[in-house]
Amino acid sequence: MRPKSPSQKIPFSRAAGLLPIINYFEKQGLPVQKYLRQAGIGDSIAATLEKPIPKSLQWKFVTAACDDENIDHIGVLVGSEASLEELGEFGEFLLGAGTVGEYLTQGCQFINTMSSGEYYWLVEELDQIRFCVSVSGLQENHTIQNYIYIVLLTINTIRRATSESWCPTELNVPAMKACTAAKLAAYLPGTEIARNGAYASFFIPSVFLEKRLALRPAPSNVPQESLPADFKSSIIELIRIQIFTKRPGLQYAVQLSGTSSRTFQRKLRRLGVTYTELVLEARISIAKQWLENGDISVTDISKALGYRSPANFSRAFRGLTDQSPRDYRHRSN
Repeated sequence: MRPKSPSQKIPFSRAAGLLPIINYFEKQGLPVQKYLRQAGIGDSIAATLEKPIPKSLQWKFVTAACDDENIDHIGVLVGSEASLEELGEFGEFLLGAGTVGEYLTQGCQFINTMSSGEYYWLVEELDQIRFCVSVSGLQENHTIQNYIYIVLLTINTIRRATSESWCPTELNVPAMKACTAAKLAAYLPGTEIARNGAYASFFIPSVFLEKRLALRPAPSNVPQESLPADFKSSIIELIRIQIFTKRPGLQYAVQLSGTSSRTFQRKLRRLGVTYTELVLEARISIAKQWLENGDISVTDISKALGYRSPANFSRAFRGLTDQSPRDYRHRSN
């Protein structure tokens, strides 16, 4: 059964999802740091692979690089080379799947710990399994390229357990351009390429499900918690990102959310909160983490979070938690 897509969620993906694209760009000699900075992501993601990044910024990075360097069909180019080893903790988790069936099932179950706004599901059809992917919240071309990247990464992982020459009998990517379909057909000889419907899919022989995979020892832990799952938590995550790069302004949050200012404010009113209240909530949530897990002084925390003085920070903290930062640290430890 196809999952229902939440309509209020702003899509995020962990930085590791960009790594296969960055690796491809670097092989081509592109100035990756320049495009990362232009997109507002930062100079490097190497030290922050598990950091959530709005997909709008990720595709701003990809689009700018592809436009400037005249790169077409980025989904085919990257997906044909990508591997699970590049996908951080989520990739490591899937590498521990014992069989192809476990790999597919776990990918469907835990995708939203890696990337929100993507939905995977499996459908039994006679002696085959249809692997289905639906991607929401992106512009059309972004969606198509993301479809292709995901599908080819999945096919190449299955090949590692079966045969390097295996190709699905049929692959469908909705609204894909004919030139991109031709690129896919060249990479997957013998596969019937379709361009219709509402979601991407391809067929896998049912007998493949029992094929041994186990590319890594099985991990002891499942992936970390899911990415923001509703509008409020999405906005708080956007604010958390802004706190460390610039002042968390309303208009920038509206831009990253992909909505109009009027729609953004209407959604906040429905939730019964203001943007200023969400900024406070985001700041205090970060402060709590630092007070619980580190030796950072209250003065340094207040400065890092943008408060004019430790007294202002303490007042705001007490207003939301009914205790001072020092009392909170003492009780947490």
